[in-house]
Amino acid sequence: MEDRRRIVLEKFKNGEISEEEVLAIWQQNSFADLGFAKIDLHRESRCGFPEVVYCEGKTTEQAVEILRLLYEKAEGNVLA
Repeated sequence: MEDRRRIVLEKFKNGEISEEEVLAIWQQNSFADLGFAKIDLHRESRCGFPEVVYCEGKTTEQAVEILRLLYEKAEGNVLA
């Protein structure tokens, strides 16, 4: 995650992309909509604590899918 941010910032610094493009890229990659849940992938970097998965009302498969996504894409810890 950190490497991708550095690449985007480097492109901005070099004039390859605009400020609006930087914001659009970060917004686009900040959340994942699974249909049954919208996952905040950058919460830890913005807030200092990871996304918390509220599992009540979700199937086991849905909870596992959310946790797998967070494990693969988020920056650190996962809490359910």
